[in-house]
Amino acid sequence: MKLKTAFATMVATMYMASFGVVGATGTLSDTVLSQYGASGIAGNSLKGSGSDWVSQLLNMVKGGASAKDIGSTSATDNKTSSSSDNKGATDKKERPNHLELVMVIDQSGSMSGLEDDTIGGFNSMISKQKKDDVDANVTAVVFSDNAKTIYDRERLGNVREMTDKEYTPGGMTALMDAIGTTITKVEKYDGINEKNNKVLFVIITDGQENDSKEYTKDTIKRMISDKQEKDGWEFVFLGANIDAASEAKSIGVKAENAAKYKNTDAGVRANYAAVADLAKDIVSDNRIRSNWKNNLVEDNQ
Repeated sequence: MKLKTAFATMVATMYMASFGVVGATGTLSDTVLSQYGASGIAGNSLKGSGSDWVSQLLNMVKGGASAKDIGSTSATDNKTSSSSDNKGATDKKERPNHLELVMVIDQSGSMSGLEDDTIGGFNSMISKQKKDDVDANVTAVVFSDNAKTIYDRERLGNVREMTDKEYTPGGMTALMDAIGTTITKVEKYDGINEKNNKVLFVIITDGQENDSKEYTKDTIKRMISDKQEKDGWEFVFLGANIDAASEAKSIGVKAENAAKYKNTDAGVRANYAAVADLAKDIVSDNRIRSNWKNNLVEDNQ
């Protein structure tokens, strides 16, 4: 028995050595014995004379498992466990815990008379997000003939209230230029496309483009499509006095992320309430819910 066991271990060890296998204990012979057991490899398992043992033993090793499999069993188990742990960690990272809220807000002349509701709606939105403890940065751009950044990646907790100093309607509607310059600005922010960061880009306008000089509609469509498809940005289009769905589609915004709102005091305020809910949903669920328009005052005419 001792002779058979020693011989079996020696031959199997030599066979496995050709594969570079090392057992969990650090020796090849230990790998053989731990895998098959001394009595399993020798004892009653090996019959006949020593001249028959080699072929019998090699058949046992080959038939039971390859030498590589023998040495890698525990490593594979550990790898599987590690992969499972890493997957859990990855899942958590893929669900964003930080929001980049970007807003492009129309302040052209047609918004006159609604400035108080725009200002009040914006401030209420910020207040609600603070209460909801949303981890966010805020970038807000107002536009008419030109675009002006009033909050440049401000931490949510540091965002001061908007006043009529920041928002005063007047002028034309250079919508494409406002969108284009804002995308160009935001895409340069450090860490903007990290997995735990989500961009929500909201466009609010009450009229057709009529004054852009730097960006065309086709250029904006390419830019938005690129950010949606490659970087996972979410774009939302809120339009009044226009076919919002058609206008959104023409610049690459998904139809389900577009809505036509009534350009009234209630309609304007409801826009900002909806944006506050969108922000919370994206951070908690990494998606825009299908019922996000429920709180809007939509214009279905």
